[in-house]
Parts: sequence; C-alpha cells; structure tokens
Amino acid sequence: MKKHVLWVAVALMTAIGLGACSSDDDNGGEDVIWDIAPVTFSFTFTDSEGNDMLDSTYQGNIIKDVSVTYQGQEYPLVKWEDYERKMREQATTRVYLARFMGLILYETTSLDGKRHYYMSFGEFDGAESVDKREITLNLPTGQHFRVAYSRSYHQEYRKAPEIDTQFYLNGLAVSRFDHEGGQYGFFNFCFSTTDGFDYPPIYKR
Repeated sequence: MKKHVLWVAVALMTAIGLGACSSDDDNGGEDVIWDIAPVTFSFTFTDSEGNDMLDSTYQGNIIKDVSVTYQGQEYPLVKWEDYERKMREQATTRVYLARFMGLILYETTSLDGKRHYYMSFGEFDGAESVDKREITLNLPTGQHFRVAYSRSYHQEYRKAPEIDTQFYLNGLAVSRFDHEGGQYGFFNFCFSTTDGFDYPPIYKR
C-alpha cells in the first residue's frame, strides 16, 4: 500500500503534462504556448519479499545487470547524480523540450520517509504521434521484455491538445486501470526464484 501511494503520486506528477503559458501577457493570453510532458518508460523491481531490487544497499540488487536496447544500441543503467554531473548547462526556455537521457536510476521518498528507487528510459517528445515505439528491457535472468507505446497527438489552433497514449508489453496493450501502466508507462516487475521476473504489478491482487 505504501508503494501504491508513492506511485500514484509519481503518476499524478507525470500526468500534469498540459500547462498553458501566455506568450504575450498584454494581449489577453490569445497566443498560448503549451508545455507537453515528455513520454518515458518507468520500471520498478521487487522480489517476493518486497525488497527493492534497484536499491544498491540490497545484496540482491540488479543495478549492474539490467539494461535497455533501443534502435540497436544498449543502454546500461546510470544513476541520476552521475548523469547530472555530466550535463552541460542548457539555455532556459518557456517550453519544456524532451531530452533523451537513456536509462536513468532515480531515488524517491515515500510519505513515511522510506527511500524507493525506479528507473526511467527516455525522454521522448510528448507532442509527437507515434505507432508502437518499442524498447527491449534486458534482465539478469536472461529474460527480455518488449515494451512499447503509441501516442496520438492532435491540436487545433488556439485549442488545448488532444492526447491519447497506450503502452504495450510484449505486443499486448496494458490495461489503463493496471496501476497506470497502460496510460503513463509505469511497470512493476516482481521476481521469484522459480519464475524469474513477472508482470503485471504485484499491486494487482
């Protein structure tokens, strides 16, 4: 339940993708710039005992053995702090532009003060219509999961954008009610010594 609360909070923050900024405060806001949240794939991993397998302090962590393959290139997992350290300063803008970062490990804190970890692959342009953009999630058990998303983006002049997003796992559409996996791309894999990593999320009982 605690993790459920955490991920609902993360989902809500990610879902806030439509923000309007007036480009001319003196014209009554007629010209509007829409900030569109980028698209990312996000993953968490736990074992059957609830241990966070992206926590470097946990002996059974998979940080060094997990990767993503995209367009023929393999991306190992990189800590956000290490990636940020290498970033160059970028010019500020009123429009948020998607920035492709590869596979990044993030740390979050739940409402009870406990640390949790997730990894995210992206970012991809949220104002782009695509049909099943796919990545392959490579796990230390030798398992490979194909994860993809399709996105329809349409905007008429001076109107709010119409956006519809659907995520897929191994070619099958993920339910939009399955802990936000289908619409926002949050996937929680659970590991067991007999079956390896499995989805859907452990929250589904």
